[in-house]
Amino acid sequence: MTNYNYIVQLFKKKIQGTIDLEENELLEDWARGREQREQLLKDISTGDLLLEEVELWLDLEHQDNCPWNEKLFLLVQNKIDKQVDRNKTFLGRKILYAAAVVILLFSAGIGLYLFKSGSAQLLVDKGEVLDVASGKNRATITLADGRVVRLDESKEGLVIGEDLTYTDGSTVVDMGSRLSQNIILTVPKGGKYQVTLSDGSKVWLNAESRLVYPHIFSQQERFVELMGEAYFDIVPKIVDNKRVPFLVKTKDQTIEVLGTQFNVKAYPDENEMATVLIEGVVRIQSDKHNIKLLPGEMWISNSLGVRKISQVDTDEYLAWKNNKFIFNETPLKEAMRQLSRWYDVHVEYENSPNTTFFYGEISREKSLLSVLNILQESGVKFKLRKDNQEVILQVSP
Repeated sequence: MTNYNYIVQLFKKKIQGTIDLEENELLEDWARGREQREQLLKDISTGDLLLEEVELWLDLEHQDNCPWNEKLFLLVQNKIDKQVDRNKTFLGRKILYAAAVVILLFSAGIGLYLFKSGSAQLLVDKGEVLDVASGKNRATITLADGRVVRLDESKEGLVIGEDLTYTDGSTVVDMGSRLSQNIILTVPKGGKYQVTLSDGSKVWLNAESRLVYPHIFSQQERFVELMGEAYFDIVPKIVDNKRVPFLVKTKDQTIEVLGTQFNVKAYPDENEMATVLIEGVVRIQSDKHNIKLLPGEMWISNSLGVRKISQVDTDEYLAWKNNKFIFNETPLKEAMRQLSRWYDVHVEYENSPNTTFFYGEISREKSLLSVLNILQESGVKFKLRKDNQEVILQVSP
């Protein structure tokens, strides 16, 4: 049994006390004959471990096919021993995550574990201290007559009805009688926004995204267009005993929704488009493929072809909606794209990006400087500077 994500789920069940007899036997089979794994199960049984610690250990154990795995494990243990009680073992120690952030770096075949505590050093020259606040509710709507309305940043979201209102009931704009006209919701860099469509479905848009949708859906189908990233929570609709389909069109594919929750990532400047299903069923149609997804599955379309990945960790793909960065073997350039969108900064590389990967979880409510002070512990160097009104994030891998 080698499915890493499945093993993680079994450990979660064991800690929570919901694991059944058959699942527990599978865990024991997985650990049998491996000293570190058997010790992990023993410490779980005695209640000496937190869930976060088990996930951290499994992240390391997952690198078992690498020749430097044992050295990495020892290096991790030595690093943490400098921070906390030296008399406790690595697997038996409780780390306070509220006061610290864990980042794992794997770069150019060398594994490092880094433990980041409270204080941080500035990443800018003296006298030029720059920082960028985290993103916030920020968006505009464009109406069919060309009017562009900037939405109130203090409001939580937009509701489509006879008029356009905010979630608190206050009016955004009078739509008049043109019920079928399209509306364009645009979220810039440094922004996010949520909209409730006329059928009650909800959509959350990530930074640098755009959603095109009608003021009122037709009775035959519900159709929207997406560029960027969005999370959909679709309400089923029946008319004359027939299901009214909900269709999400991206650049190269159409997603037919069968009453469900899912995340779509389709940025024009990225080679991959990803659809992750949380609940329900979706059917994805493109020039060459027509496939159904089940909960926990992800469909990726890229320039090299299309592949289906089963049972991904959906938390990672919903991190942005939950105000988090979750890095799980995330390449440097992908991590920087996320920062660029959320903090509205331009990224420049002093050298060609290397094979650096980040592991860890950081709140998106932190300022950019706070996030960079954590990530720089990986050995990557960052510097912030301003060019006219644009903030430049300079990266030295």
